[in-house]
Amino acid sequence: MSKIIGNVKCLMGGNAQVTQAKRKGSHFMLRCDCCGFDQSTGKQKQQYIWDNAKWVDGIPPAPVNVDVNKGSETVKPAEKQPKAAADFDPTEPPKTVEDKPKKKGGVIVAVAGVAALLGLGVALARA
Repeated sequence: MSKIIGNVKCLMGGNAQVTQAKRKGSHFMLRCDCCGFDQSTGKQKQQYIWDNAKWVDGIPPAPVNVDVNKGSETVKPAEKQPKAAADFDPTEPPKTVEDKPKKKGGVIVAVAGVAALLGLGVALARA
């Protein structure tokens, strides 16, 4: 298990632990309760982590695709989800959808088709 080098707010709003890969690229990895383990190496996500993490033991080496002199790009944490719609009333009975009557013609067509094939088979057998 990699050493935790920092913490950052994950893109879903939770708290994520930051670790860093030791292999080529030195990319950051996130581990959080809501998103699980994230090894994304995309430039925007790596830049977001670099710009927003609170480092535990000082600033680590930057991943290869991070600009250390630049602010965060377009990736932002998710905003809180809005509450349920104001027009919803839990005491109101559910609305029902009326079912359309089913057509029964499909069975008749199938029986007629099978009879026609049998008749054709019998006629060919006699010929």
